[in-house]
Amino acid sequence: MTLAAEKFGSVKLTGTKAFKQQVIDVAIAKNLNIVFDSPKLQQMFIEQKSAHEQKQVTENKQDNIADKPVHSNEQQQNRGLDKEVEDDFIL
Repeated sequence: MTLAAEKFGSVKLTGTKAFKQQVIDVAIAKNLNIVFDSPKLQQMFIEQKSAHEQKQVTENKQDNIADKPVHSNEQQQNRGLDKEVEDDFIL
């Protein structure tokens, strides 16, 4: 696809709807910058690529939140809880 786009400037697809969708899916998955000959396909490609990128950003933000270190206030509160638990087991 990239070769065709470089050689001809745009990619003209023929085939079933399913085939065209597969081509769009591959172009998005491989992060290819393709220009489709059909304005309708080009619009679909742009919309789906944008949605994919937004999903990636959201997933990255969620991953960063999960990896976020505990703040010092939370650590102090947790230490206090640990002390209380330790005190309960003193004989």
